[in-house]
Amino acid sequence: MIAMKYTSIRNLVLFCFAMVLTTFGGAQEVVYKDTIYDPDIRAVVLEKPGGGTSYEMPIIPMTGRLMLEFDDLGAFEYDYYYEIIHCTRDWQPSTNLLENDFLDGYNGELIDQYEPSQAVYSNYMHYKLSLPNDFTAWKLSGNYVLNVYTDDEDLTLLFTRRFVVVESFVPISVEVKRPIDVLKFRTHVEMDIDVNLGDVSVFDPQRELTLDIYQNGNWNSARRGLIGQTWAGDIWKYNYTDSITFKGYNEFREFDIRSLNFTSEFVSTIDLDDQGAQVYIFRDRSRNYQPYLFRIDANGSRVLTTREDRQRDADTWGEFVDVTFTLEFPEIFDGEIYTIGEFTDWDLLDRFKMKYVGDKTYKNTVQLKQGYYNYMYAVKQDDGTIDMQRLEGSHRETNNSYTFLVYYGPNEGRYDRCIGYLYYEL
Repeated sequence: MIAMKYTSIRNLVLFCFAMVLTTFGGAQEVVYKDTIYDPDIRAVVLEKPGGGTSYEMPIIPMTGRLMLEFDDLGAFEYDYYYEIIHCTRDWQPSTNLLENDFLDGYNGELIDQYEPSQAVYSNYMHYKLSLPNDFTAWKLSGNYVLNVYTDDEDLTLLFTRRFVVVESFVPISVEVKRPIDVLKFRTHVEMDIDVNLGDVSVFDPQRELTLDIYQNGNWNSARRGLIGQTWAGDIWKYNYTDSITFKGYNEFREFDIRSLNFTSEFVSTIDLDDQGAQVYIFRDRSRNYQPYLFRIDANGSRVLTTREDRQRDADTWGEFVDVTFTLEFPEIFDGEIYTIGEFTDWDLLDRFKMKYVGDKTYKNTVQLKQGYYNYMYAVKQDDGTIDMQRLEGSHRETNNSYTFLVYYGPNEGRYDRCIGYLYYEL
């Protein structure tokens, strides 16, 4: 049991307002996905402590830990608070649970670990939050959303992050094969999945058990709510023909700006002046209809760090620099082109939209923190769908990672448990 903290009347009021924000949306509509609402908030990372070498999603066992870090370009010290919300398997609040059902401790606590930047050109405040901590811990497995908000009158929401707590592990095995559909033969992979339930008593698996699969740590890539087909002893099998398929796409493009003293592969120029650094990425071209070329990448991830001085903490010494992307491609009239990757929260955001400047050229400049980045180009089509194959191509041979999550919601239960997890690299 966590040592409980005596809270002030002010914190209690903040907590009550946070519940109003969660339940009714307050002045903002709360979206239960990774979203940044404040343009001054950058470089948000939620990962297992010691991250930077693993590209896994924030998925942990009941006794696991997470570290949240983010930068505020406002560069002033502000009081920011957090709340944790338990969600269903389809990422909606678990309305059958009270807060003390899933939390040991309090919501509405202050993020009290922060320090100002020490970088030469960049002014920002770097914040950290460790979970669980002395005031907040989870009791149940399942999906969670972490909200960070201000202490102003409206309790303005700054950003949201998802994470998953796994109660116990039921073994998951995967068989990857060529698709049956000849139209997908060269561009997709197909999977058969077995879940060994062992001692888990499931009476109605087609209603109580579902499987989610994510590609390359991308919450937006999900094949969610998959229902198994057949039993084989204790094995619940997901083996529908041509049902569980993923486009392979291509190996990610990359650039390295951990150092501003010299250019690296794919970085053509670095200009430094008294205002900061401008980085120019080499001109990119479409890779569709080109043969597959193997290349080691980070499956769309980023690593925020520097090379200049190993003794300095990259959290506060990392510079924010202007990075210019250039894409050679004829102007399209049935959609818009964006850069996409973990650094965009896998969304097509306005500040990452490429602008056509004529002469078969798209450009965009965006501010990013020093580090190593993977990215691709995606087309948002007029009907709202996202097409990454149009500029990147798709190959069955591409190396990707896949995350598997098994959810169990018994008919008489009050919440969806997460009872199985597998991280799989192909």
